[in-house]
Amino acid sequence: MVGHFKIIVSTLIQQDRNDKVLPLLLDLLKDDTNEDKRILGLELLNTTCSDLGEQVCSNYLIYEIVSLQEDPLYKVRKETCKNIVNICKVVNIDVFLGVLLPVFKKLCSDHIWGVRKQAAEVLP
Repeated sequence: MVGHFKIIVSTLIQQDRNDKVLPLLLDLLKDDTNEDKRILGLELLNTTCSDLGEQVCSNYLIYEIVSLQEDPLYKVRKETCKNIVNICKVVNIDVFLGVLLPVFKKLCSDHIWGVRKQAAEVLP
């Protein structure tokens, strides 16, 4: 499903990505009632962030990553580690160093071993 979503997003013009895809991603990432939706939102974000562009990622999506680092469910924090890589490549260096790197560092010291392990596995 994620691969098909990526194909669809890549065929849209930027305005449609902003008007249609961004609200969908934000709704999934902010759904406090369903961990599977948050995880799906992270997977979709990871595959489509390059199509959404630096501006959208910097202005909207990084704050959801910051929020999800504190998620009460370890599975969501683990998926945050797994799916943070591509957005780090899209945003500028200041956003990476100021926002996303501290998130990653916090996840590296999570109290759940599986989250720390996932953080180590995404390193190049």
